[in-house]
Amino acid sequence: MILSRGRYTWTRCRSSSSTTTGFGCSVAPRAAGDGHGGSLSWASDYPVEGRAQELVWDPYLVALAGEYRTLAELEPGFAHGFVPSDPREVGWVARTRARRIPASLRRRLVRRRSVRDWGDAEVAAQMVDLARRELGQTEPPPPFRVFVAAVAGILEQPGITLPVRVLDVGCGVGAYATLLERHFPGSFEYAGWDASTAVVRAARATSPGGDFVVASLLEDAVPAGVDLVLASALIDVLPEPLPALDRLFGAPARFVLLHRQRITEGATRVERAPGYEGQTTYRSLVTIGDIEAIAARHDRRIGRVDHVLEDIFSFLVERVDDRR
Repeated sequence: MILSRGRYTWTRCRSSSSTTTGFGCSVAPRAAGDGHGGSLSWASDYPVEGRAQELVWDPYLVALAGEYRTLAELEPGFAHGFVPSDPREVGWVARTRARRIPASLRRRLVRRRSVRDWGDAEVAAQMVDLARRELGQTEPPPPFRVFVAAVAGILEQPGITLPVRVLDVGCGVGAYATLLERHFPGSFEYAGWDASTAVVRAARATSPGGDFVVASLLEDAVPAGVDLVLASALIDVLPEPLPALDRLFGAPARFVLLHRQRITEGATRVERAPGYEGQTTYRSLVTIGDIEAIAARHDRRIGRVDHVLEDIFSFLVERVDDRR
């Protein structure tokens, strides 16, 4: 990758293996006498699978180019690139240069870099704002309308005992806890999991009636005694949707509601996609065939399908033994 004053081009060095790629990138030295000497070089012989290159390293190199441009904008003298330094001097140089940047520009840089992942407090704040707007609408948005219809269908199933115990994995700020209490008061006992401490903190503040815990579907076991596991727009934003579906459908619950999942008629795939403001996340598109196959491995089948909007659907997946 060649980086130079806000522009970059790609360069890749293909290894002898057809499935791995070695990376190298550098800031090209300026012509002699232009006052911008020095170079940045980065190379690795570590084998990288093509899929990892597409989903991890390519976006990382794009982000690296963006950070380089940001630093060059904030301190034009940085545009020459990096030069070798004694590690003992790095801290001193960083502090000295940071003091030269006006406070307003430092705040801009922090804001630009802060909203990166689901664990960021700014992402949680944006989730709260969105949930409040959508919950306050006179006409509920399609995801809420479909969710309420699917839950009403669950209550009509034979053998249901109230309250139905719900575990919302990837619960966000608890919007579905609000919907359950609003439309089915007293019919559900709700608990929410989210891997983000900041999001769970926001959920507890905005939905005090819910039981919110920092936990992850990928790392924690769903406890026995849960009747319904809800995963709304969770698998959709994970980099490996099929293993996550396997974990989800393996939960010891009668029902799993895979809500707001993108579907494709082609092969299951994952793309990088914008999330909340300043955030980049994943967008997974899964085939119905993959959903059915993974469900079957856990003695489940799709009992209900609802169209949410565009290529987004909701699937109520139930245990075969519990269908009467």
